Formats: sequence, structure tokens, C-alpha cells
Amino acid sequence: MKTAKNRKNMQTVPGGSSRSDDDRRKRKEIADEVKIHLEDVGMTRPQLEEKVGRSQSTMDHFFAGSFSDRLLKRVEHAFGRRFGRSSGIAPQEWGGYAQEATANIAGSYLTLRNDFKDPNAICAYVTTIEWSTIDHAHIFEGQLVQKPKIDGHGLTFREERRFDSKYSHRGQVWMPGGQFLYLVSAYGDGRLRAAIASLPDKGKMTGIQLSLYNPRGAAFTPAAAPIAFVKREKIADGELGYLKPGQAGYEGYLELLQQAAADVVFALPPLQNNLAK
Repeated sequence: MKTAKNRKNMQTVPGGSSRSDDDRRKRKEIADEVKIHLEDVGMTRPQLEEKVGRSQSTMDHFFAGSFSDRLLKRVEHAFGRRFGRSSGIAPQEWGGYAQEATANIAGSYLTLRNDFKDPNAICAYVTTIEWSTIDHAHIFEGQLVQKPKIDGHGLTFREERRFDSKYSHRGQVWMPGGQFLYLVSAYGDGRLRAAIASLPDKGKMTGIQLSLYNPRGAAFTPAAAPIAFVKREKIADGELGYLKPGQAGYEGYLELLQQAAADVVFALPPLQNNLAK
């Protein structure tokens, strides 16, 4: 009876071997990870099938979680990276935090920031934070811009549904000492962009966005603005976009950004006095 029960929890996979329920679950997680990476790099299923030299039927089995170790190695070779090797601990360079400690951080956030060109206007878009491979923090426009020097998993973020979509960013989430979040975008050519935000408090994070702004064409200048993240399960299209005074929702967003600005210390010199002299 015990043998019969065990057989019910086993599955035969291509190659004649059998796998347990736990192994099937892990392989389905790997297949889902490959699927996400496939979308991130802009590769189609037929292109992957050609790269690994396997039929559509075989790859359908793969994405269902039924595959051999040999096939997984071919897929990993095609992408130049490994899948499913998560220790549940982020790299020390990111803060060395545990995946279990990020449950209240992962999710989608309504993101608000004053526009650098017109500070009276508010940019509203979505930021998604999730536990994934480090590679995901270095993919821009479907391309891996640089191979990370470290391997593993951690929190990554990506901006979505921006009205100016060509400026959407993605990157790493650092959490040193578990005190603040640093959302860092590295472009592979020395440029950096970062937001420093508080840890979630009742689903809200506030902080400051540090970036570059080019008011005169190719002439860039450092820029900073308060930023607010409000966690939401669903975010309607009508809540997003480029809002100006008088538009629906503007006053509520402005209040959130005023609170964010109050949470940040700005050590500014008395510029007006200097100019008067």
C-alpha cells in the first residue's frame, strides 16, 4: 500500500525517469522563471525552440514543468544564465536581506513624482517590485545591457504604464540594514539613477528621486524631486498620466507629495540672499 501511494505522487517525464510532487513544483517554478525572462529579453517561443534545437511539443512540455535536466541545460546555455538557483538571500551588495522579509515590500505601487520641467505637474505611473533574478535588474529595451558581476536573486523593480514610456526604468532594490530602500538603475555605461524611500508604512513609501534633467538639449543637470509610492492591488488607467492643477485627482496626489517632501531633509543655502548681494 505504501508503494502504491508513493507511485501516485510520482510523474514520469521524458527519458523514462519519475519525479515527486515537490520536484514537479520546483520545475514548474523554473519554467515560469524562464517564461518571464523570455518576455523580458523580447524573445519569442519559436526563437527559443530554434536556439535549443527542440520542437514546439517538447517546449510545451518544458513550460508545463515536465523536462529533463539535459533540456534545462540547453535552455540555460541559450540564455547564458542559470535558472532556479535561489538561496532566498539577496547579495550582500544589496543588503543581504532574506526573501521572507520582503513580503510587505513586493507588489505594485501607484508612483507619484513632480515633473522636473514643470514642478506644478505630477507624473503618475506604476512601479512593480518583485523577487527575481539579478539579471532582471539589467534588462533595458529587451536587452541585457551588462552581465552582472554577481549571481543570485533579490528584489528588483520596473516602472510601467508611464505616459512617457521611453523613459521607463528598472533596476535593483537595495535595503542596507533594513532601514531604507534604494531603487537603483544602472545602465551599463556609468550612468545611475536612484530613489531613496522609506520602508512601507500602511502601504505607503515616501522619499526622494535623484536623476538628471536636460532642459537644454544635450546639457544635463542634476535633478531631485519628492516621490511617493502607494501600494495597490489594482491601479486604473484613469489614475495615471501627467496631471496638472485643476484635473481630477490632482489635489490628492499633491497632498501625498507634500507629505513626502516633509519627510525629506533639504539642506539648501539661502540662494535669494546670495543673489541679492
